[in-house]
Amino acid sequence: MQRQQSVYGLSLSYAAAAQLAADYEKNPAADPAVVAKLKPAFQTAHDQIKPLDEAAAKGDPLPEAAVEAAQDALDAARKLLPASK
Repeated sequence: MQRQQSVYGLSLSYAAAAQLAADYEKNPAADPAVVAKLKPAFQTAHDQIKPLDEAAAKGDPLPEAAVEAAQDALDAARKLLPASK
């Protein structure tokens, strides 16, 4: 149950961070080099979180290593986001 809650929180965190990334990409002042790194980083996080979401929804087991890897991928993507001014 705790891992399901972790996955749910991870999914919410991903959604919020992905929205910030999308907003940044639309900003005319966005650094193209940062945007180029954001897309693949958030895609990687998405690709790791989505199957966990689906497994949690079905009540399937959630391997701790997979949850940690998804968290690490999201953390890495979030670190690329420029700090809000």
